[in-house]
Amino acid sequence: ADIVFALDSSGSLGLSNWKKILEFTKTLIGELVIGNSGMQIGVISYGTKATVHLDLDDYTTQNRLYSAIDDIPWKDQETNTSGAIRTMRTILFTEARGDRLD
Repeated sequence: ADIVFALDSSGSLGLSNWKKILEFTKTLIGELVIGNSGMQIGVISYGTKATVHLDLDDYTTQNRLYSAIDDIPWKDQETNTSGAIRTMRTILFTEARGDRLD
């Protein structure tokens, strides 16, 4: 299975809550079997615009995913949830970004 986390990075959350979101995401990932024969994880953050941070096939271990997630900056922008969903569907869930056909 492939999972994409769309993380709200808008200004209304504040930096301390952004850090909590990153920690929560890592906690969820810690419960999954990651890898080519397991789960593939993608991550986008969004404020006014969505940004792809991790393609589905970028990382195959939890520790490498954790480090990459820790590096995602807080956007401190307006909230555009529909833009994030559109980015997830049209850009990240594609074969070029590691989505598997099955």
